[in-house]
Amino acid sequence: MSSYRLSGDEGVGLYEPDDIRKPDFERVAAVLLDRLRACTGLTATVSDVLDELGWLTSVSRDVLEPRHRPVASVVGQVQTLAYLPSRRHVLHDGYRETPSRLAHLVLYRLARAGDVVVIDARAETPTSVLGGLAANAGARMGLAGVIVDGAVRDVDQIAAAGLPVWSRSVTPRSGKSRMEAVSVNAPVHCGGVQVAPATSQSPMQPGSASCPWPWSRRSHRVCSRSRLKSRTRSTPAARSSAAAWSTSV
Repeated sequence: MSSYRLSGDEGVGLYEPDDIRKPDFERVAAVLLDRLRACTGLTATVSDVLDELGWLTSVSRDVLEPRHRPVASVVGQVQTLAYLPSRRHVLHDGYRETPSRLAHLVLYRLARAGDVVVIDARAETPTSVLGGLAANAGARMGLAGVIVDGAVRDVDQIAAAGLPVWSRSVTPRSGKSRMEAVSVNAPVHCGGVQVAPATSQSPMQPGSASCPWPWSRRSHRVCSRSRLKSRTRSTPAARSSAAAWSTSV
């Protein structure tokens, strides 16, 4: 029988919750995502377009802080992960035989290079669900970024990994025995808005806002017609089948 220590990393990130949904959504053309990444001021333009189309998905810069070194705009399709606080005490009987219920590596297996991972990890007491090892694994597989409505730790290692990461807070408090994954690629709460998998996201850069927006040919058409050709601003976009998240300075 395996023995799991709170200070160890064996099995961390491999928990499979009952609700795991395959990312079989429609993909936005890579050439279009590249065009969006090349835009300046993308988030604000997307925010304006979403307002025009009736979507409430903007997230203010002071809600989710960057934990990485400055980078260009991040744009990619979203895959999601949701956590709830565990109902068991961290040192409950049998905890040494109970593996961590963090699930970032399970989601990474489903993601593609260029995707943005959005994690709902709200808790009364800030509890980290992503640290240096998880950030390095995400960077190696080519994720565009990770957005955590909750806490992270190891911010020096996150910065060194080169993976853009935003979070609500920072804490040394581990989520290994305190947080439990409940779904992969189900709709989640992030920064006060609903984010659906496949949403196109352009994550925030220092000094900007971000918004997930439902992706559609119409939203693309309106974006192109408004400021994408001239002074596009960066915002996250999300749709039930294809979505994107964008953030920029």
